[in-house]
Amino acid sequence: MISAFRRYSKFLSVFLCLAIAFASYPQASLSYSAGSLSADAAQAADILDVRREAEQIVAWRASGGPVDQDGQLLRQRSLVLRKILLAVLQVQSVESRLEMETAYAYDLLRKDERKVNSVNQMLNIANFAQLGTLYGLFEPYSRISEKFLQGKIATCTGAGLAVAIPTLGILYSKLHKASGLRPPDSLREVVDGKPVDGSDLPPLVMRYLDTPAPGTRLTRREAMNALWQKRYGANLAKKETLAGIDDGKAKKNFVLNSRIVLLWSLYTHIQGFDRQLLSLLNEVRGSAMVAPAATGPSLGLKRDAESTARLLSLGETISELRSMQGTPGSERKTALQLRFLENLLAGYLEMRIAADKCQEELNYQIDVVLAKMNARRGKFLQKTYEANFIQIGTLGALAGYSYLKGYTKAGNIFFTISNSIGLGITTISTAALHGGWRKNESPPNSLADFFDLNTPEKYGFTPLVWAYLNSPTPQVNYAMTRRELLMKIWQEQKVARMDLKNKRNLEKLGSMPSCRSDTIGLVQNRIALLSSLQQELGHFDDGLRDLLREVWPDERIAEDTISGADPSLNPSAAGAAELLGVERLVVDARDDERAKVLVTKRVLQGFFDMSADADLLNFQIIRESQVLDRMTRHRDALIQMTNIANFYQTGILGIISDSLGLSSDSKYVLYGNRVNIVSGYLICSLALAALLEKRGGWRPNKVEPNALKAAFSRQSEYVDLSPSTARYLHAVSPLSKNNLPRREELVRYWKQSKLLSVNVGREAMVNKLCAERGASNWWTENMTLIKNRLEMLYDLRAVIRTSNTGFASLLETLN
Repeated sequence: MISAFRRYSKFLSVFLCLAIAFASYPQASLSYSAGSLSADAAQAADILDVRREAEQIVAWRASGGPVDQDGQLLRQRSLVLRKILLAVLQVQSVESRLEMETAYAYDLLRKDERKVNSVNQMLNIANFAQLGTLYGLFEPYSRISEKFLQGKIATCTGAGLAVAIPTLGILYSKLHKASGLRPPDSLREVVDGKPVDGSDLPPLVMRYLDTPAPGTRLTRREAMNALWQKRYGANLAKKETLAGIDDGKAKKNFVLNSRIVLLWSLYTHIQGFDRQLLSLLNEVRGSAMVAPAATGPSLGLKRDAESTARLLSLGETISELRSMQGTPGSERKTALQLRFLENLLAGYLEMRIAADKCQEELNYQIDVVLAKMNARRGKFLQKTYEANFIQIGTLGALAGYSYLKGYTKAGNIFFTISNSIGLGITTISTAALHGGWRKNESPPNSLADFFDLNTPEKYGFTPLVWAYLNSPTPQVNYAMTRRELLMKIWQEQKVARMDLKNKRNLEKLGSMPSCRSDTIGLVQNRIALLSSLQQELGHFDDGLRDLLREVWPDERIAEDTISGADPSLNPSAAGAAELLGVERLVVDARDDERAKVLVTKRVLQGFFDMSADADLLNFQIIRESQVLDRMTRHRDALIQMTNIANFYQTGILGIISDSLGLSSDSKYVLYGNRVNIVSGYLICSLALAALLEKRGGWRPNKVEPNALKAAFSRQSEYVDLSPSTARYLHAVSPLSKNNLPRREELVRYWKQSKLLSVNVGREAMVNKLCAERGASNWWTENMTLIKNRLEMLYDLRAVIRTSNTGFASLLETLN
């Protein structure tokens, strides 16, 4: 009897297994039909290795199942969320590294350009000075004193120097190379100077680059390589073409320019991953972001948090979640927490994509359009100066030879011809100050969306972005929308030197098809407005951070659930766990889904903290960049106008002097020599003025405090970074070779790299750089100080953003 029961029980078990399999078949098939993902979402899921989980979640939603009550589904949603956040962190860690590499390359390029410009300007000033001394003073005085041979020798000497000095400048520009390019060991964590080949990237970013975009055959890396070969002559198979600077060799300036362009190109190619991640997240959530309701019941939150919650349509979720605070964990509570985190991350990604589009457009306008136009104008102006000096020297030599042979009239004629040619070349130089025109080759940009122009593709602003820009801003006590305030600031502070009420100007700024050509002034205005718009979009991170903190305050885990720190964590993950205060909670997260959600929340909170602080630094960078740009334009224009005025007065007074010298009346000859002396004094005076102008003027507006005090471990009365950022800067990097905190390594780099031209070891100088009230005065706010402050802000922002590497390592341990 018993044996028969056992025999039949085996058949019964097999029958039940088959019945369960057939019963579950419709649901399984549903996960690959009704639960199918879009092409972008499916590819992102494949890259993250969550395709099966994502399709089952989408299928369950399509079937009408209770998505907030099934335990298995919650674990799948939690896994997908962690994977998406991990990818976001890896993308951000790559972007921060590329930003630091770019900032370092910019520092080197600026340093070298300052050196080359200083040499050229000094040679120009020297040439003016010797012409004023020998041609304008020594030679006419010799003639008045009837020391004719002495005057003739002065003429020949001045002519020779007039040719030799610009020739020396041409040779210097051709042969000069930038040296001292290898990054210091103190910043090896964030700057290595290796060729820009897209290697040594986080795993998920590598998989993204090595995957073809949907509907294409070439991988993104192969497509990027083809673009690089076509535009820049860079080939991933040939390291020597990829602008590496870690070999210790001196390089031509174009190598640094190429490095900056390649770094930004790699940066923009990687940014596309965010779009795929957002697509996957929205399909897992069940909907994309939509325009929020205009009104709704108050949530009892602070104004910024309330506004952000309304923008993300989180009212019902927050109300129910707050009603469950203090209650034991349940599947419903976990589901609400997951929905809350999903919406926060989706909102972050959507706003980040819009800000990244601004960044991509800025890179193109700065690194391609403006860089080429400025370089072309600078080279052309320098060539006109050199041509003027050379023709003065050449014809002056012929005049001197004529004087030595006794042909005084012929010598005066040569000088008259020289001065006439000089006036013509100088007129060309004056026209070249405009910078000329360049064909507009870029499509409509984010400003076209902001100005609400009729663009063919409105891919920049989604409903969430529009709703955010049209929401009240705390900067004016919520009396205006962010969009209205931006327009007011742009007009009143003349951020753009164009009439923003003129639709034609708006179309030019937005790079609409009607804008057929760009000018330097137009591009500079476009850059200023795009930077300001990007900064405003970055403020959304502040609202996300405040909303997360207020709705879901940090929970204290019961001591009996804590097992102790996990010794198996790698140094980067361990450092992030200690920073976030979850080092012991991570152990429980191996088996406890609630602990995993809590760690994910802490990681997201730390990420928002760092992002908000990086955005604050970005705002300060934009503010200082705009001031420096204005001062640089004024300085360069003044020097150029001074040089042009010098050439003009030399030509005009030279013609008058030489014309009088042709007279047979000795009285007019004397008048001619006196005019020549006046011209000589003017040449020397204007040359001295150009030398003084080289320093630049003073800041045109009031200086505002910045966040640099955090790097020097000093308290600021005006600028506060989050506690997470402060702890991060005071912690030792796991990759540090000298066991110094990050902020001390940064200060050491500033002292030893020689990229700064100020002494950051002096307390008074540090106070000036931090711009605390009373520490910096109008007479100290010069271009040199602002340049150094700007470079330091770039470096500090890049170091703060390296935190994403540790957050990603920590999140990886949960998977």
